[in-house]
Amino acid sequence: MKKHIFKRILSFVLALVMVLPNMSTMTVQADEAQKIVFEKVSAKSANGRGADLIKDGNRDTYWQSIPSGGDGSAPHYSLMYAHNRYIDITLDGMYDLSQIKVYNRVDGSYNNYYIYVSTDGINYDKIVSKTSNEVATAQGDSYSVAVEASHIRLNMAYNSNSYVTNLSEIEVYGVRTGERQDDTTGIQVSDWQGSDWQKEWDRFETEPEYAYTKILNEMKNLVGRVIGEEWQDDFVFELCGSLRDEKDIFEVTDGADGKILIRGNNGIALASGFNYYLKNYVNVDYNPLFGSNVTMKGIVPVGKTVVKEAQYDLRYALNFCTYSYTMAFWNWDEYEEFLDWAAMNGLNLILDIVGQEEVLRQTFLEYGFTNEEIKDYICGPAYFAWFYMQNLYSVGGPLPDAWFEQRTELGRKIHDRMQTYGITPVLQAFSGQVPETFPQKNAGAQMAPVDSWPGHTRPSLLMTYVSEGQTDYFKQVSETFYEKQKNVFGDISDYYATDPFHEGGNVGSLDVATIYQTVQNEMIKSNPEAVWILQQWQDGLSDGVKISRLDTSHVLVLDLQSDMRQQNGPFENKKIPWLYCMLHNFGGRMGLDGEVPVIATEPMETYNTKNYMVGIGITPEALENSPVAYELFLEVLWSKDPI
Repeated sequence: MKKHIFKRILSFVLALVMVLPNMSTMTVQADEAQKIVFEKVSAKSANGRGADLIKDGNRDTYWQSIPSGGDGSAPHYSLMYAHNRYIDITLDGMYDLSQIKVYNRVDGSYNNYYIYVSTDGINYDKIVSKTSNEVATAQGDSYSVAVEASHIRLNMAYNSNSYVTNLSEIEVYGVRTGERQDDTTGIQVSDWQGSDWQKEWDRFETEPEYAYTKILNEMKNLVGRVIGEEWQDDFVFELCGSLRDEKDIFEVTDGADGKILIRGNNGIALASGFNYYLKNYVNVDYNPLFGSNVTMKGIVPVGKTVVKEAQYDLRYALNFCTYSYTMAFWNWDEYEEFLDWAAMNGLNLILDIVGQEEVLRQTFLEYGFTNEEIKDYICGPAYFAWFYMQNLYSVGGPLPDAWFEQRTELGRKIHDRMQTYGITPVLQAFSGQVPETFPQKNAGAQMAPVDSWPGHTRPSLLMTYVSEGQTDYFKQVSETFYEKQKNVFGDISDYYATDPFHEGGNVGSLDVATIYQTVQNEMIKSNPEAVWILQQWQDGLSDGVKISRLDTSHVLVLDLQSDMRQQNGPFENKKIPWLYCMLHNFGGRMGLDGEVPVIATEPMETYNTKNYMVGIGITPEALENSPVAYELFLEVLWSKDPI
């Protein structure tokens, strides 16, 4: 009996000895890198060469990006996505990646591309940059990596033989470490109502003493930002009159104890008085846009008191183009400097599109669009100018989720500083621009004819008038847009800007006068005090048709390049208020230029001879060069006579 038991135990031990090495081997094999399964692959594509072909195991098939002229379909919506060469890959879990192999078409061309990874599907880090001119081979490109990821994004940026780019296959190797941990919080933007920004705005508007204190504190801060905190106690600021006075006025005089006393009716007047002293008494020039000389050698007495009154009620700044050529990626540091400079030069009406993407996002969500579709539709920051002027869409996108919250907060911060200075923002208006798939999501929507802008398809436009019995989506979306704008930024301005059919546009048989009239009516319905700011550019308003049915008491026209060619005749004839504007810069071109003799004399001469000129404006496409032109032009607003 004992012998049998002993034999059984011995057999078990021997069997265990034989099995254990194999178990060890099996464990090692389980931890070895394996080819990872792709749960989802997505990308814009053309000609039947979709993203799934990069994982079919066949290197003779390939994904292809959209050609520059689109995929041949009509209307040519697809060409607006030709820029999008991203391929997004969702893995079936979280992995420690060890190797990535990329295979392109082997046709004698080389490719440039970038590979990014993410652990949450939101935030990506670049891990590979292929920027060489090494041609594609059958062996492909292999990269050793050591990074955790559950998502991979390829930007197939360039192919040396063609505008379109390609990818035959991508193989990813790694060890699975667990399930994906995707960030599912989505875009989180707080409402204006109930926010600290709203409470601060309302308190400033309803409590004069609080507003005065905030303005004076900001003037002290302004001195510190411009010439240094050590000079803050050498300037005394006093508010006089009402913050709502029609004419801005400042006084610069000698104060007690060798200090400089500056009086004014609001923040702009005080800042302008401070700037006047710096330029005329201590040779300090603050201009963060071009370069400053802010070396203070000491306080110089004023002597005879100086009093200056603004000669124009409205002093406007910026062009939609400025937001792309100069300001596309500005943060608060740059905006704060710009607002300081603007206030110090008397500007009180400034185009402001910062954060309007959130208004559009909230609007389109109401009409069946997803966040991903909306992000895909809105341009990237470098192209915002032409997106908001209705020339193109999608180019440079999609925007990241964080953009919407960050830019909304930045916009609110800008508005807070504008309020303190006394600057009014000009907000985006709605004139029918929607994604091209709007009719598919909203049955019966009537669209204007599809049109192009050099090399691009213009955004789709809702008809502003429809036949009896049809759904008037323009009025519905317009109402939603203005509701969402107030939900994001509050009721903070009476000025709105939009230009249907900017730089041409296919008006065909459309009733243009009715279109403009309807855009204005919906604007006024949302805000009875609304003023529509229009651009006179390339004689767009010269025939008088677009403005023929407008309520002229709710219109302000920018004669966009008065310094080079005045085009204000139609507005004088129609009794429409307008501004004499200096455009000066086209496309961010560098150089030392400007119509100096003209801007020194013509604004005041024109103001004295025209009936409906109510102010001046700077409307550069970029703030890049020739500071003397801006300094001189803005000096004019405080002078009763030509300079």
